[in-house]
Amino acid sequence: MQRRRFLLCLLALPEASSLLDLFASMAQALSAGNPSDFLAPFERSMPGYRKLESQVFALLSQAEVASSVELVQDQGDDQRRRVELDWILEIRSHLPAGPSEHRRQLLKAGLTRRGKSWKIVSLEPLSFFAPQSSMNQ
Repeated sequence: MQRRRFLLCLLALPEASSLLDLFASMAQALSAGNPSDFLAPFERSMPGYRKLESQVFALLSQAEVASSVELVQDQGDDQRRRVELDWILEIRSHLPAGPSEHRRQLLKAGLTRRGKSWKIVSLEPLSFFAPQSSMNQ
């Protein structure tokens, strides 16, 4: 029985590794101020995609962002995954006396395999990536 569990864990590792790489590259894109690279893994038909896109562009236009993410939970198969992410944003306004903000939240994402790559088809909550003024209203 333990050998079977060990083999199942080994089979799951490539999926977890590729998902971790995906989200790590997204966090890096935010830190580099590159909204297009951050948004690239999203399915454009995802509910709320346009809102997310405008929020990310607005956030990065008004602030410098340091971003990190950790994969907390990963469930599914080789075609569909449901993950939980511990995401941290350190946001510092471009304005000299502007506000700074620390955000940390568990995000839930749904992914679907498209060919050899994963596409994000759902993300909650989208408001996590909102610009500072939207979060303070």
